[in-house]
Amino acid sequence: MEIVEEHRSLLDRIASENGFTNYEIIASPGSNKGDNFSGIITAVTIKNKEKSLDLILKSSRTFSKQSKEHHIHVYKREIFMYERIFKEFKKYQKEHNIQDPFESVPKYYSSFTEEGQHSLVLENLKSQQYQLWDKKVPMNPEHIKTVLIEYAKFHAVSLAMKHKNPELFETLLGETNLDNPMHKLFDGDNNEGRENIKSFFSATLSMGYKAVKDDVALTEYLKKYESVAFENMSKMRQPEYKIVVTHGDCWCNNFMFKYQDPNDKTKPQIIRVIDWQISSFGNPCEDLAYFFVANGSEEVLGDFQAYLHVYHDKLSSQLRNFNLDPEEIFPFSTFENHLKVFILHGLFLALLVMKVTLSDADEIPEHGEEGEKQTPDEILDLLSKEMKNMDVYSKRIKIVMNFLVKNHYL
Repeated sequence: MEIVEEHRSLLDRIASENGFTNYEIIASPGSNKGDNFSGIITAVTIKNKEKSLDLILKSSRTFSKQSKEHHIHVYKREIFMYERIFKEFKKYQKEHNIQDPFESVPKYYSSFTEEGQHSLVLENLKSQQYQLWDKKVPMNPEHIKTVLIEYAKFHAVSLAMKHKNPELFETLLGETNLDNPMHKLFDGDNNEGRENIKSFFSATLSMGYKAVKDDVALTEYLKKYESVAFENMSKMRQPEYKIVVTHGDCWCNNFMFKYQDPNDKTKPQIIRVIDWQISSFGNPCEDLAYFFVANGSEEVLGDFQAYLHVYHDKLSSQLRNFNLDPEEIFPFSTFENHLKVFILHGLFLALLVMKVTLSDADEIPEHGEEGEKQTPDEILDLLSKEMKNMDVYSKRIKIVMNFLVKNHYL
């Protein structure tokens, strides 16, 4: 697999910094079809006679003019997360002697930034026996708990810094734009963006109506959701809900797990959270709502309150380690109230994400490295296509909707 000149220079620099001489660079595709939608993933090995280094090179594609600016921005955002946010969070936790810190991100090596092109290099987790969860199957309880505990540790750093060192937190956030990229579509005179999101929303909802077409009650509840969805999205943007840096992209393929026994994948030993391109300054419940609804099984959703306590208990413990009172900073009652605002948006994300996770590989469009790919019309076309696993999709969506109805969220 050929490496372009800019990437070769970046990898040569990393090789030099890691003590390589007389080395070769071997490259191959780094992800399977349907596992990645935001760029080109290349697995790279730098090796000589003495040692080797396994890396992942993430690079932006050439997109249509309409989407090019967005994709450049999300790459800049991910680079900022690795170069500034995670670095500062690590330092802050060390200063406060946090014994169980958030550090579950891949090791970052370097990046390349030039007009229209952005790339970053991370450690290759697959070469260290980290694995993705099977995206066609809801996560089991142990994996759900593992992710929730990690999110609690991550969100706790923001809350601690925001309350103990607000100037540091504001300075850090002020270094770049961490607004939610979806929210920009509703701002100002962005009529084209609003029309695109409405078309996107309608196409996504149409899949939901197909999924529940044989259930009169759920069809009515979906109509109820459709009538309040945009008002709910507007409420999510209110300043009172912006309290932490979020992950933002909480589908199962953005968590990699390592197991003590490779033959027993019921309980992960270590987790790494990946893909930070749409991180934003928002609310913990943005991550939790998306994660629960898109990845939770009927068993997990049926015991929802217990899992909320798994998250909040760990968050509270971390805040106490920062010498903060969780009842003052983010009590369980406030957590529940915030969740009521964000959980409905989880339904929209579930309708969308499950269409991707439950589709077979031959139903996922190919991404080319060049040319105009994935225009809004092409995305809408993908959403409107019938899927082979519609029966499984329908069952999963009904489970989610019954959960929302049972818990009076819908």
